[in-house]
Amino acid sequence: MQQPDHADEWFVPQLIGDLIVSGKLLTEGQCYSYELPPMLSGKMELSNFEPTDLLVHCSMFGQIGRQIQHLPDGTKIDGVNGLRQVLLRYQDQFARVVGERLLTYALGRGVEAPDMPLVRSLVREAAPSKYRMSSLILGIVKSPSFQMNLKSSDRSTQTAAK
Repeated sequence: MQQPDHADEWFVPQLIGDLIVSGKLLTEGQCYSYELPPMLSGKMELSNFEPTDLLVHCSMFGQIGRQIQHLPDGTKIDGVNGLRQVLLRYQDQFARVVGERLLTYALGRGVEAPDMPLVRSLVREAAPSKYRMSSLILGIVKSPSFQMNLKSSDRSTQTAAK
């Protein structure tokens, strides 16, 4: 480490100790990783960390890094603060992409042209909440596309639970 004076900023020993005390213990091949990375408004607090497979952690952050290193308009990302600024500038586009990915997962198939009005409405409805993930997910769950995609056994389970 070239700047040992800043080690506490990067390695946050107190946070690691608190994670261990809280029962979030690592096993072999694991590291502490963010549930929601700081670049996406995640917080540096206990509830935002979880033990994660080291390869999964490196793969996930490597993919994020490769995808955001240079944006299509030529904007270069300079560190976490630069990424945050870019995400704020393009937050509606980022929300659209996240909405598409969530919808793909929810429907169990790729998003197609007829699904795009739903994606646009998800983004529009999530805007007042500053594009919170919960707003996007709730919009998907309430959508007719998702509701019609439920299996009949899932519907009867939901009805019984109400």
